[in-house]
Amino acid sequence: MAFYRVPAAGFATGAGQLPRAVRELSAEQITAIRTVMQLFVEEDEERGLSSRHTVDCGACGKLQPAAGSITYEDLTLCNACALDYELGRASGQVRNAAEYARLRHGRPQRRPATAR
Repeated sequence: MAFYRVPAAGFATGAGQLPRAVRELSAEQITAIRTVMQLFVEEDEERGLSSRHTVDCGACGKLQPAAGSITYEDLTLCNACALDYELGRASGQVRNAAEYARLRHGRPQRRPATAR
């Protein structure tokens, strides 16, 4: 289930934080973000990262393909969660990957970015 959704006009707030603007992304912005995230997968595969290599995603908690995974600070997200996070961040729904993981799955799963 994807976190990003077309936001209602207004503001989002985090616990103890000032409100922030939430905005709807255009189809072009969504396409651009998806394209860039797919490039991460393709570049990793071109560098020889095989489909056998996996990472423990810090958001969904699943063992996912390592190709296209991204580490934000000390939280590694699979490509699908990283895409969802980037859409949420660009729309103002979340501020960082840890907040995304907490809102989507209850808490961030901080794990080393070791590919298996």
